[in-house]
Amino acid sequence: MAEELDPDRLAQLMVLQWLHENGWHDALRALERSTGRLYDDTSLPEASQLMQLVWRRVEEKLEQQELLDEEDEEGEGEAGGGAGKRVSRVVRRRRQEEALQLLRAGADDYAREVVGSVPVELHRSNIIAVRLVPEAPGQAAAEAAAAASQGGRARTRVITAAGDGVVRCVALSQSAPGAGAGAEGDGSGDGSDSEPEVVWEARVGSAALLCLALHPSFSSGLPLVAVGAMDGRVTVLHGPTGAVLAAVQAHAKYVVRVAWAAADAASPDCAATCTSATSGAATASDGGSTAASSPTAAEGPGAAGLAGAAGVQPLLLASGSTDETVSVPYGAAVTDVAFLADGYRLAVAVRGSNYLRLVDCRALLEAAAAAGGAGGGGGAVSEELVNMNEAGDDHVSFTPKQLLPSPCGRFLLVCTDTPRLLVLRTSDWSVLRLVFGLPTDQFPQPAAAWHRDGNYIYAAGANAQLCVFHLGSGRLVHTARPHKINVRDVDYDPRRNLLATCSFDKTVKLLGCPGHDS
Repeated sequence: MAEELDPDRLAQLMVLQWLHENGWHDALRALERSTGRLYDDTSLPEASQLMQLVWRRVEEKLEQQELLDEEDEEGEGEAGGGAGKRVSRVVRRRRQEEALQLLRAGADDYAREVVGSVPVELHRSNIIAVRLVPEAPGQAAAEAAAAASQGGRARTRVITAAGDGVVRCVALSQSAPGAGAGAEGDGSGDGSDSEPEVVWEARVGSAALLCLALHPSFSSGLPLVAVGAMDGRVTVLHGPTGAVLAAVQAHAKYVVRVAWAAADAASPDCAATCTSATSGAATASDGGSTAASSPTAAEGPGAAGLAGAAGVQPLLLASGSTDETVSVPYGAAVTDVAFLADGYRLAVAVRGSNYLRLVDCRALLEAAAAAGGAGGGGGAVSEELVNMNEAGDDHVSFTPKQLLPSPCGRFLLVCTDTPRLLVLRTSDWSVLRLVFGLPTDQFPQPAAAWHRDGNYIYAAGANAQLCVFHLGSGRLVHTARPHKINVRDVDYDPRRNLLATCSFDKTVKLLGCPGHDS
């Protein structure tokens, strides 16, 4: 039964059947050799199954066009029961216009060539997560002028988390895009023109580190780095120095994601419950829970400045703590969390479910405050369920592995454990596009990022491939292999159009775009 429902097998059989029915025997034999699958008339229960799918799609398009034509003829004079029809037709028209705009969008300026590299000698263990340190206002011009005076190029900083429990900040210079490209232009060069430098390193424990998150206001007053570990511990570091500011045992095991809320996400009502807080992050655990909390800053360099910044603008928090903890238990492993564009709603992905959970973190904190700040769940958790199945059914055919809001906030990218990427509209949670073609292996660990204009998606797949997909068409527009082993994490800096990747080959690569400023 499992083989009969395998989408790759069904797609191959339908194409083989179509070639057979149209008498294209040479192409049929070539495809049989490539797939290792022989076709006969009993392979599929019905004839012309591919054409049935094609005609269903054509009929849907024709029906949509007829409805739009009827709307144009009826104008605005329709009343009563026709109002609902007009609304649905307006929605369909808007979606058609949206699809056309996305299809035409994109300037082919996606990062594709290696412009910098952190060599294997700097890390003694597998690099599991990487983040690009954003530039402060005016920093880029100052560093470029200083580098030019010394005959070099401006240096970029990355922060890495590794399997040995160490977080490192590394500064590296960039070569011009094109100078570091591989022999075949596949982005496999190293792009290095000088030795990278370790700015600081901090050991936060003995357990492997699984995830990193920089605060959205890192370059404008809140230089916070959240780190999640395999033993369930969450640590907050001071970005410029690596000093430990806070550490909590948020989960029992496997913190698979930490995600900061925006600094201005706390409402005035919520701020009253967070006055003692100095940081805020959401964490997801493979143990099957998310946590929201208000950790207090530890003593150390940078702690005083951090407390002062938090006093000016209370932050919306969501991480485990010994102060105020709100845990949201689920009956299965939580695979990812992500704050939406509003800054306080948290999207939660759970293994074995076709529903996303949308949790209002402000309501969680208010409930905790009403309960006297005691630990625990604070009562029932109100959440909105979003069905990721386009047909609206409850069949579970994939596990969501990563959630990524688009730069504009209009879309949510859902990476799955299958070769497909799902893009949802955050306005009504309808499916914008299914993107196919990402190579996967037996144990997929997808890592993805949005391009700065939202028109391209970077996604890491099997065989060390880094794929770039165009959102409007769903097409694979570029494939690079910057590493020897599968890419474990990616991060994108929209201001500099830089993509950072890390891998179990113990290296970090920076990718830029030829002909565009980095």
